[in-house]
Amino acid sequence: MRHNRYLQLFWEFFKTSLFVVGGGYAIAAEANDKFGKRLRWLKEDEILDNLPLISSVPGLIAGNTAIFTGLKTAGRLGAVAALTGSAVPSLVIFTLVSYGFTLVPNGNSLIEGSFLALRSSLTAVVATTMYSTLMRKAPDFEKGIGVELKPLRTKTRITAICAALPILAAAAIFHLDILCVFLSFGTICIGGGFPLVPFYSRVFTGPEALFVGMTEENFSNLMALTQMTPGPVSVNAATFFGISMGGIFGGIIATAALLTPSYFMMTGALTALYKLKKSNAAKIAFAIMKPISLCLMSLALWKFATMSVVTRCAAGSFELNLTGLAIFAISVILLKKFKFSVMASVASSAAAGFAIALLNQWRG
Repeated sequence: MRHNRYLQLFWEFFKTSLFVVGGGYAIAAEANDKFGKRLRWLKEDEILDNLPLISSVPGLIAGNTAIFTGLKTAGRLGAVAALTGSAVPSLVIFTLVSYGFTLVPNGNSLIEGSFLALRSSLTAVVATTMYSTLMRKAPDFEKGIGVELKPLRTKTRITAICAALPILAAAAIFHLDILCVFLSFGTICIGGGFPLVPFYSRVFTGPEALFVGMTEENFSNLMALTQMTPGPVSVNAATFFGISMGGIFGGIIATAALLTPSYFMMTGALTALYKLKKSNAAKIAFAIMKPISLCLMSLALWKFATMSVVTRCAAGSFELNLTGLAIFAISVILLKKFKFSVMASVASSAAAGFAIALLNQWRG
């Protein structure tokens, strides 16, 4: 029974990361619908209730969401299964992208129309998630915000160490630089993938970069591509840079190293919250996390909005994109009034964007 739960956690997060475009908040919203409303493994809206915690603990929001769900429903191994499922699609997709990066078509009106619609729909996803978080009452700590985890048996600890040590030793021997760089990125990342972009730029871009030395133009194209393809944004980028530094094994190391710190920090945070569930200090800390989480979400909202609903002109001012605004408004209605899932909203928006671009092409 337990093994089936692990496999299903892996599979559900694999599907979510494979089909949901736009990174952490979109994946968190889809996981909230899937595990709270459809599968009913969690309480309804439990992920949204805990989004301030998920987005405040160091680590990617998509990864922390997977860890939270796995711990709540199947313990430590469940968290590993869910986290692995969320990472594998990025690893596969960006392994392919890394070997065909220069072949990605630019300037195709149909592709650009679909991407515009995707970004507009994702703006709606972040906006509705912000609204739900803002309106939601503080969760009841005494009803189980944290997770009670039994101490690991000695045999289990020895087995885990024996399994991990050879992998860690091989990574350190062959790609110590990749291991150290991405472990540090995973430790300092708070509030999703976007805060890591300046660090990626500093380490991997320009003639004085420590590694890779991409041009600014190629770096911008890559960052756009990470946001337009399935999976968490920073995991996509980590896979790409890891492969650039050390081939496929380097990509695996970079992806695993980026996500590993959040596993331990998220597990520690949820365990501490369970032990301190009657503590006023814990309630105050959680109350402080909510506005921090909303601020971080507002940054993501602005990022997507300026790539869809509004566009920056050459003079530096902004102007409305009517197509993007219309798809944004329709997506909000589909998500809030008709209770569409994130996947359904994003997919229908992409199809609408493609159809609009095709119609404009036919008219022109």
